[in-house]
Amino acid sequence: MSPPAAVVARSKLDSASLIEGLSISRQSWLREGGFLVAEITFFNKNDFSVHDVIIACDFFDPPDLFIGRRGSLIARILPPGQTTIGGIEFTMLKHNIFDPDMLGGACRLASDAPVI
Repeated sequence: MSPPAAVVARSKLDSASLIEGLSISRQSWLREGGFLVAEITFFNKNDFSVHDVIIACDFFDPPDLFIGRRGSLIARILPPGQTTIGGIEFTMLKHNIFDPDMLGGACRLASDAPVI
C-alpha cells in the first residue's frame, strides 16, 4: 500500500473507532423565531475526547409526515462522560417555505443514520 493510501485507510479506521463509544443519551426541542433548536446530551464512553461530530436529525409535519433529515456539525470537544450542548439550530423550512408546524424528531450520530 502506498504511503498516501495508508494514511487514508488509517484515517477511516480512526474515524470509525472514535464514533464507536459515542451516543446521544437525551435530546429536547424548542421553537425560537423561525428555528427549531435542539439541546442534546452526548455520552462519550471512550477514554479520550472526541470532536467535530456530525449529527443527523429527523423532521416531521404533524401528525406523522416525515419531511426529511438534516445534519449539523458539532464543532465542540466532547470529553469522556456526558456533555450537553444546546443552541443547535435548524430552520423551519419545508421545500424552502416556512412551516410553523414543523416538529423536530430523533437525532443520531451521522455514521448511525441510514441513507434515505
